[in-house]
Amino acid sequence: MKLIPKNKCRIGMLMVDGRPYHISVINRFIDQINNGVQGVYEKRIYRVSSLQEKEITSRVEHMISRGEVDVVYTIGRACTAYGSAVAKRHNNFPLLFAGVLDPVGEGIVDSLENPGENITGSVFGQAPTEGLINGIRALYPDVEKVFIPYFSATKSGLLESQALELQQQLSAFGMKVSIEPIGRNYDQLMELVEKYRKEVDCFVLLDGCYSSVAQKPMAHIAWEECITQIGCCSSSIDSGAAIAYSGDLNPMAAANYQQLERARLEQIPLGKLPVNVLPNNREFTVNADVMRKIGYSVESLERICNAKGIRTIRRWVAPPQDS
Repeated sequence: MKLIPKNKCRIGMLMVDGRPYHISVINRFIDQINNGVQGVYEKRIYRVSSLQEKEITSRVEHMISRGEVDVVYTIGRACTAYGSAVAKRHNNFPLLFAGVLDPVGEGIVDSLENPGENITGSVFGQAPTEGLINGIRALYPDVEKVFIPYFSATKSGLLESQALELQQQLSAFGMKVSIEPIGRNYDQLMELVEKYRKEVDCFVLLDGCYSSVAQKPMAHIAWEECITQIGCCSSSIDSGAAIAYSGDLNPMAAANYQQLERARLEQIPLGKLPVNVLPNNREFTVNADVMRKIGYSVESLERICNAKGIRTIRRWVAPPQDS
């Protein structure tokens, strides 16, 4: 089993081109490395064009089998699940991950306390619904009908419980809320969009939907049909959502760096370190173009949010540079 080298460590960061969440996480992780111990870590970025298993598996196999890296860094469910399978075949090669919604339910780790032989990472806890509900009511007071699709693939039922909680609480304010489980299938999601788009005022997209929604047709529907999308992750902005209720990624990047440092200094496998579960502090990211398209003033939106204690931020994240 390979340990993190103590004096010189090459980090292979796997990212999917064009995905804002991947770009944001890697940029923040790079900041942590640059501000940390100098001269130890060499950053290498490996890009894939999609979340397809074959492409991710091939890329991780390439970086490990050719001896180009000492640890693999992955983001999100698909990259981590497929990448960890390759790492396990290579005598449990070190793998550090970020932002997997439900790593136990996905079968990526054995448990949060004892994740596995040589894998660990940092994740957000379940997203609080109170801020999202307040945001929906504040920003869209005329919304009467809401549709919430959620992924049913994880064993823990995490997303189903969140969807049910949102349904119950929004219904208490007189809204008609429909929820429906989907698999990781873009065509299935689009069928549901077609089914509901003339019946509802608002789509609420829970964490985990973005491998399916970040595609052109969803953005087209949001712009042309003026359906409001509210997402729980900054990636939804790229798919045409008006606002995203997204987490602060800096603590997750810091936690990943601390895990890496401890494994390096103590010369222990990453699997000896528990998965960090971080408080899910949230903020709204605003897509100003979409807000204007559906007739909302961004400035007015920010005043409403600020009055209710909801933080808003408008940001565009540049891709990390290869190094």
